[in-house]
Amino acid sequence: MIGGLLVAVALVATWWGASGTAGAPRGRLVVAARAIAPGTHIADEDVRTIVGALPAGTRGHGFARPETVLGTVATGPIAEGDPVLRSAVTPSTGSTRVRELSFVVDAAWAAGGSLRVGDHIDVLVTYGDGLSSRTTRVLADVAVRRLSSTPDQGLGSTRSQTITVAIGSVRGVQAATNAARAGMLTIARASGATPTASPPAYRPPAKGRHR
Repeated sequence: MIGGLLVAVALVATWWGASGTAGAPRGRLVVAARAIAPGTHIADEDVRTIVGALPAGTRGHGFARPETVLGTVATGPIAEGDPVLRSAVTPSTGSTRVRELSFVVDAAWAAGGSLRVGDHIDVLVTYGDGLSSRTTRVLADVAVRRLSSTPDQGLGSTRSQTITVAIGSVRGVQAATNAARAGMLTIARASGATPTASPPAYRPPAKGRHR
């Protein structure tokens, strides 16, 4: 009797788990044909269409036709096989090509080492030391595509991160390259930020004028 009861419970549980899509309307849904990184301009080979019962969470939030997705830009990572939701893409700004640039930053100066793929960041550079130093922003609201960390190597060592970002202009690549080669980089997470004109470079106050 106990064995029969366990089998009955298992069958009910299976039916209950499957009932989320039982009777759901069938339709077409665009999904990722491969992993899509943030900042990617979605092309035909990036997506495919499946046909079947649509889960409630995707109804009205996805795309039925791949052509409506082509040319949009992924705002975050989309795993292979995941639905391409309307909240995961944004219209293209007109640029059809982005460049990837990698640079190394001390983890303590990169949001404490807490950055994740898909985050948007500002990249700042400091030139010089002490009162003669100046800090300016070289990249605003760029997407992090890849991250890798170097573990602590012992006493006195500094953990670093290699950050790969997507940049939409050659001028931005040039500015970031010069900053990485000639200055000290600081990364700020740009949560919800929108690109704006860079503010004037920060210069420390002159000696004797501290408050």
